Amino acid sequence: MELVRKFKIIFGLSNFDFRYAHTSVFQNISAFQYNSLMKLDSYIFYTPVLTILTVIFISKKVFTTNNIYIFVFSLVTVVYYMLHASRYGSLGNDYPTHILGILLIIQFLEAKNQKKPDYFIILIIASLIIASKFSMIFFAIIPLYFFLKNKSFFLNIKKIKVFFILVFASLFFAKNFINSSCLVYPIPSLCFETKWLSDEYSFGSAETISTESSVMVKAYMEIDEAKRSSIYEQARSLIDNDKKISNIYKNLDEYSQNNFLKHLAYKEYLKLDNWLENYLTGKDFHKFLEKNIILNLIILIIFFVTIKKHRIKKIILTKSIRAFSIEEAFIIFFIFFNLVFWFFNFPQLRYGISYTLLSCSFPIIVFLLNYNFSDNKIVFCNLAKYLFLISFIYLLFSNFVRIYEANNKFDNSLSESVNIVNIQPPNQLKLIYVPNILVKKPINGVCSNIQPLCSVFAERLQLSGRGIYINSLNYMFIY
Repeated sequence: MELVRKFKIIFGLSNFDFRYAHTSVFQNISAFQYNSLMKLDSYIFYTPVLTILTVIFISKKVFTTNNIYIFVFSLVTVVYYMLHASRYGSLGNDYPTHILGILLIIQFLEAKNQKKPDYFIILIIASLIIASKFSMIFFAIIPLYFFLKNKSFFLNIKKIKVFFILVFASLFFAKNFINSSCLVYPIPSLCFETKWLSDEYSFGSAETISTESSVMVKAYMEIDEAKRSSIYEQARSLIDNDKKISNIYKNLDEYSQNNFLKHLAYKEYLKLDNWLENYLTGKDFHKFLEKNIILNLIILIIFFVTIKKHRIKKIILTKSIRAFSIEEAFIIFFIFFNLVFWFFNFPQLRYGISYTLLSCSFPIIVFLLNYNFSDNKIVFCNLAKYLFLISFIYLLFSNFVRIYEANNKFDNSLSESVNIVNIQPPNQLKLIYVPNILVKKPINGVCSNIQPLCSVFAERLQLSGRGIYINSLNYMFIY
């Protein structure tokens, strides 16, 4: 956010630090909030306020809807967010984006009962989702559904609003292109030849970063050294035995050869029979089980006990009751399609909060379909109130414990440091010379609140031989 505020758009930012080139509209919006009174703390408001307001809005749906899908989706979402997204440090870009995704699904389900759905709101939410996390591009299918169903979709939106959406999308792609030479970074097929486009197998290139990002979310760092060495051996054998790969390798400089070898090893690991077993026994899959499946299972059991206690009778299901509406069938397909896409591409929980959470809630929906939801709405709403109350108490208690432990740890560290003569700074910096400028690199820790230009990859940038240049108009180019 400091980069956005202090610098004009940087051409080739991905060559400096690839993480800065992952464009999210949330950082751009937050950068506009800066004020001289709060300084760096100015940035903390947008994502928490967005998340809290959306959670409140969705929680109201629990008590106002007669749609079983909206009821269950809203209930499990609010409980989940109070348990796992109750502090600023846990939000990032993921929780705010996925709560918008769930909101869009709820808006979609509600639209079928509205004479004039607010298509502009649907477009705005979909645009924010995609501009925040492009991996959620399939959420564009929802406004596309309305367009295919109703050819006058855009005619129902004022021209100035359509123009606003088009400008918003154009700025998103333009910023991506300027930062990385790709319309969307790091998708190699969407990159174009420019002065600041990274070499295919150099640090920061879309090709290497997309591959590296993929292996890191598939438990690569959890495999033992022997297996990692075996994968590298397989990559070396490809260089020795495959003529095409061997020619590519020989034509690279030493720095790019090392990146190319790593790239081949990552490609080898990404074969299904290599990564799947490691992932299923790894921490990310266990986190998925603990946070999503177990939560929904507990809620299902609570509903079961409540129904038995109140002696709520099952209804006789007719064909008309059993049949899905077009919208419900579409949303079921949409959620499970995204779940499969997430699992085989980037199966880390934070990338799939919305569709993993909602897909795990379908057993609750199937169970409740056996009972007359409308006639027993008071019972179900009272149960929802208790679940919200328990979740809110947990939210307060967990944050109280966390703050208490943090303060206690801080007080202890101060008392222990009284007799220490040479106290080390919490985050020392190393200055790395990159042609035309000095770049800061934190020795222990991350850049965080360190003023730019700062990168933990400063030495890799130096080895790449790239320079940082500023033209007469004060625009920065990194190539």
